[in-house]
Amino acid sequence: SLAYVTGTCGKPAKSIMASSEKSTWQEHTAPDGRKYFFNAETKESRWEKPEELLSSTEQLLKECPWKEHTSESGKSYFFNSTTQESTWRSEERV
Repeated sequence: SLAYVTGTCGKPAKSIMASSEKSTWQEHTAPDGRKYFFNAETKESRWEKPEELLSSTEQLLKECPWKEHTSESGKSYFFNSTTQESTWRSEERV
């Protein structure tokens, strides 16, 4: 199926083809409560969600260089991994 997604990070809207094939990746929960992913075919485990399991929104957010972080004092700030710029404000950035 085809999903239409609103643009983000200054990028135009685009369509993303959703896979109808069954993934070999499965989500599990570690004893400490963290989610991890296991590939039954390759026996690989990883903490990061595999590309093929990302929703269309997650795919777009992954492309965006701006990410929200939390300072040691607990205040939110935004960091651009491409330009290495950081800001306390989110408007017009993210």
